[in-house]
Amino acid sequence: MLPACFLFLISCRKEENQSPSKAEVKFYVSNPEPSESVSGISNSIIVHGKMFVLRGASPEAHFPGYADAGTPFYKLAMIGDGIDPVWLETTPSARDMIHSCLTRTPSGNIGVVYAKPSGHGYGFDLYYREYTSNGAMLKTEKVFANANWGAWPRLEFSDNGTAHIATFAHDAYSLRYFRRLPGSGWESFQLTPDNTIIVDLQSVMKGQDFCVSGRLGQGSTGRLCFYKIAGSSAVQYIIDSNVNTNCDLHVDNQGNTRFLYTAGDQLKLANMNGWQYETVIYEDGISARAKMITDADGQLIIAYQTTSKVVVLKKIFGQWTSIWQTNYAPVSEQSFGQGPSLITAGGSLFVVYTNGSGVFKSEI
Repeated sequence: MLPACFLFLISCRKEENQSPSKAEVKFYVSNPEPSESVSGISNSIIVHGKMFVLRGASPEAHFPGYADAGTPFYKLAMIGDGIDPVWLETTPSARDMIHSCLTRTPSGNIGVVYAKPSGHGYGFDLYYREYTSNGAMLKTEKVFANANWGAWPRLEFSDNGTAHIATFAHDAYSLRYFRRLPGSGWESFQLTPDNTIIVDLQSVMKGQDFCVSGRLGQGSTGRLCFYKIAGSSAVQYIIDSNVNTNCDLHVDNQGNTRFLYTAGDQLKLANMNGWQYETVIYEDGISARAKMITDADGQLIIAYQTTSKVVVLKKIFGQWTSIWQTNYAPVSEQSFGQGPSLITAGGSLFVVYTNGSGVFKSEI
């Protein structure tokens, strides 16, 4: 249950049409991107000083054996600084980019999880792969095969190297948890009862606890929920109600658990420490495309994307203020995937995003 009293901190409506302050460049300088147009990107990560992201391309429907002939699937490539594109799927067979995830492993490699149809009804195979920062594949295996369990897969690692994955399972409408066994193989647990519809999953490790957030409920609004997973079960917390999309989950450098989400035309921020809530900005059309990060100075930075712009915000004198913005001709939402990512590298802050014509990075 929510506490009886909340502290609501509502910022003023504020937006500045600020142009990029530093060079805005294609993500990959030494190697070209795949020639196909971008059809969404995953989250971005940094490993050994290099940035990596998954990108979709060349959507096609009518995947052989899949029950819904109208559902598009995508070619899938990992692109990164200083490497040639690494093709995970060379034919249109991966789900769109909101159903994929990149994470740095404790050993300094790249962990990837994504889903593709098995070719039998609504079944999917969920793939887990590991790559070096040079793009060499170290491991490929199926987390599960031919099950309708693979929506919004999110991957995290314990310090001891154990991989954790959360997904939404359509077959029973439940939150599902997969934990990698020592050596090989995965064990699986259903964390919520049947008919628990939870979408827009996000994940984080808080200490050694695997934590997941999502929007609970059928339809366009629901409750924002947080799950702290322990063993084969989870403790649920209700964060807010009347929520449209769950954008991001973050633990800041003070150990505070932060939630970024939309409610109507508001992009909102919640903090479990003291149950603090605030409106970051009033803006339509964000959907789930907003992310946050703690910068080198310990300040929270937020990026969001609409169909015509990407904006980066920072709180200055108590007000959320635009510190970077780029505009482009409006394009389809299917071009964006998970939207912008924020990354710190070498003491600098970068935003990584696509506008449909390519994948870009810009130093803030």
